[in-house]
Amino acid sequence: SVLSKRWKGLWLSVSHYVFDEHSQGDRMLFVNLLNRVIHRETYIDKLSISCRDLHDPLLLHSFLCNVRELNLSFSEFDGPFNFPSSACSLESLISFKLKLCYNVLKLPSNICFSSLKTLHLECITFPDNPSNQQLFSNCCMLEHLVLDKCRWTTDNNVIHAPKVRNLTIHDELIERFTISKFVITIIGSEIQFLKYEGGLENEYILADQPSLAVADIHVAEVPRLFDNDRIVAFRAFLLLTKLKNARCLTITPETAEVFIISPLVSCAYS
Repeated sequence: SVLSKRWKGLWLSVSHYVFDEHSQGDRMLFVNLLNRVIHRETYIDKLSISCRDLHDPLLLHSFLCNVRELNLSFSEFDGPFNFPSSACSLESLISFKLKLCYNVLKLPSNICFSSLKTLHLECITFPDNPSNQQLFSNCCMLEHLVLDKCRWTTDNNVIHAPKVRNLTIHDELIERFTISKFVITIIGSEIQFLKYEGGLENEYILADQPSLAVADIHVAEVPRLFDNDRIVAFRAFLLLTKLKNARCLTITPETAEVFIISPLVSCAYS
């Protein structure tokens, strides 16, 4: 259809964009559109990008520095995701969701999101690097944290999130369940809502949660060896003992069944 000339640049004044390369087909056109949008003079309120990959550090820097709410989803990303060192300190970004293909997330040592309130990481592999801990601890305003099917490579990991109020953890469910040696310690005295869903392949240690109001624990039923059942039951027991301050605690039938399978831990919990 024929549009008035005044509509020609009007789309550049929009504050909310959704780009999906899978529906575009032409990658060059897709990247050109991204460049035109991101290099405008005003901030973008919301930007959602779904594409195969994106290895342009300048473009990534522009996304992070000019957008308030950013959602990046990559379906065929190759190699590690190198977070631009030029964007290690941001004041504009308040919400960030990043979905990879279990690629390693490489962060600069001085990363700091001073205004970030919501962080959602999906299918991320955390390397053996202290910058992982700094990612959480240096987000001084972070209130909502989601770790969805993330993988760990360090035996002992610490998530220090002093201001987080809502914490959601979804562990990856794998067909051949194995018990990992990875321990994730969560320190955050302001957590009010906690949700866990997975097979407790990893061990989660919660510091005391005096502010916790609602907890939802779903230990999924997956094939395990008998010894693994007892380890999972013990991990579930330790997790639940840290939820004693919760005013509302929801556990699924599968979670209760974990204790039935291991009578020793079940008696200890009772």
